[in-house]
Amino acid sequence: NRLIGSRWMIGFKWNYQSGGRYTPITGLTPSSSDPTVLEPVYGTLNSEQLPDYHRLDFRTEYLDQRSWGYFKFFIDILNGYNRNNVTGYDYAPNGNNLVSPPPGFGEDVPVTARTTLGLLPSIGVEVQF
Repeated sequence: NRLIGSRWMIGFKWNYQSGGRYTPITGLTPSSSDPTVLEPVYGTLNSEQLPDYHRLDFRTEYLDQRSWGYFKFFIDILNGYNRNNVTGYDYAPNGNNLVSPPPGFGEDVPVTARTTLGLLPSIGVEVQF
């Protein structure tokens, strides 16, 4: 963060972390209760890793001190370069929003990826009495 004058501040924060672990679905097998339903067959527990996660956030803030407290106005831009970070994979038997099988998943397993929201602007006001 950097103070500009007595009331304005600008700043940025870069967040990076290695991808979390996940257990892949290696195949599908008919259910014992209903052979028309396919159930997932799981691989080794936490044997694969999600892609690395990173994002860049920006913030501009105006602070006005008063005798009764303060007034703060801020504008944030979260995930400034609009990266769709993968937070997990889901088995998708309905076939919607499929992605190519990630590492460890069987080729015949329908998979969707859960991702972050992307670019997210935000404004706010804080008042303390």
